[in-house]
Amino acid sequence: MKQEIEVLISRVITDYLKCLKHLKPIVQQHIPHKNSTQTVKKSDVNKLGLLKLDEMQSGDMIEIMTTVEDQCCPKTMERLYQILLGGDGLSTFNAWSAKRGRADGFNATDSLAGVIPKPEDWHEGVICLQDVFTYGYIHKSTCEKGTLYNLREVFDRRGVKASAKNAVNDNREFLKFITHGYVVLAAMQVLGIDEFEESPVGIPSQQDPVEVRQAYLQEISTAIVDRFVFPHGVLPSGSCSTDHQEDYKYNYICAVMREGLLDIARLDAVREGDGERIIRHWRYDFVHFHAYNHPNYRLISFRMIAQIYALLTPRMAARVMHNRTVNVHGGVGRISHRISSWRSCTRMSRTT
Repeated sequence: MKQEIEVLISRVITDYLKCLKHLKPIVQQHIPHKNSTQTVKKSDVNKLGLLKLDEMQSGDMIEIMTTVEDQCCPKTMERLYQILLGGDGLSTFNAWSAKRGRADGFNATDSLAGVIPKPEDWHEGVICLQDVFTYGYIHKSTCEKGTLYNLREVFDRRGVKASAKNAVNDNREFLKFITHGYVVLAAMQVLGIDEFEESPVGIPSQQDPVEVRQAYLQEISTAIVDRFVFPHGVLPSGSCSTDHQEDYKYNYICAVMREGLLDIARLDAVREGDGERIIRHWRYDFVHFHAYNHPNYRLISFRMIAQIYALLTPRMAARVMHNRTVNVHGGVGRISHRISSWRSCTRMSRTT
């Protein structure tokens, strides 16, 4: 997790700080993973039709899963092959309830054993985004410099709303914008400079070996992470103050910067189609869901983690981990965060 955040920080500081722009060519723009060669290819998308049923109703959900199993699960006389059925949190809960309701079926087909529900990633990110604005976007803080509401007024971001689910794109872009600003200020403090145009002593030049430039950039990124993002380890304690007297505004800014970087990291993992990174964020957010009182998503994340590491066969566990994105157009890092596999199917079903 820390290495991932360090890469994102190195991208930001080389974009905005003049003294580090010459190091941008050595920054890792795409974090590789073991399935990189597969995820860059254009996905084969097949429309299965639209069922006029409500997945919020138990009877309709059973009919949906029965239809999916009949039409999509390969069968032989001896075996029923399993497939994954993705959805948002509530749909996944209802799918599990449907499987429990048919658990006493006469055979594997009747008990819906061929369909394995799994949560998709879009709503997970929206819930975490909403928590940032629930606890950090306070109207009373409009006069407090550096707070989210104050910066929203300063930069006239009228599309930003307290309810993130009603303005996901605007709120997410605003949080990214603010996070980049915080990261640049943190980098300036680490470098010991007060102006964008300043250049600290000891910066490697373009003539220095690549290893020297990479080590210097890594040192800055690591210092920012250890000092401002995760000062007490990967699981933050809620306080970033290093002295005995709490600096609540400093803690607030560090918390917003941390959550903003995590949101950027979630989107980057989806764009790259990196299943291991996506699940790593689910594991981190399991603690987040517990701390911020999201019992349903806490259970959802725990169950998916248990499926991957204990309950499913290695082949099905790999499918749950890696079959989470759709690359509609093909190319490196071109998987839209709005088009996880569930969001893609939802969008295409509306056009049929």
